[in-house]
Amino acid sequence: MAAVRASEKAETALERHRNQIVGLNTKVPLPDGSMRRYVSLDNAASRPCLKPGLDRIDRFMNRYSSFHRVSRFNSMLPFTVHDQARQVATHFVGADSRMRTVIFTKSASEALNMLGQALQKIARGEQRGSF
Repeated sequence: MAAVRASEKAETALERHRNQIVGLNTKVPLPDGSMRRYVSLDNAASRPCLKPGLDRIDRFMNRYSSFHRVSRFNSMLPFTVHDQARQVATHFVGADSRMRTVIFTKSASEALNMLGQALQKIARGEQRGSF
């Protein structure tokens, strides 16, 4: 009985998580003209957005402006939010923000490419730094 309840709880938790995925039930056309639910088998490269993240973006977009124009209010807000996110990430990984910085990238592939390029520059003496 307890095993059944644990299984039901796990299934319920899985369903709650699945329901947070944007576009999970999106249907796409097949070559024969029929429509089927899209299933992505490439989540390692591009994971779908979760609804809470999309909701945050939607609320934020009416205030979005370029980071490079910080003198305007609509630029100050994204700059501040970005800086706060960097502080949260720095704290999360236990880094000292006086010695280290967090760099946001679009994907793990982009992050690894940036790291590889930086290490090559350091090895050639073009850039100073440590990781």
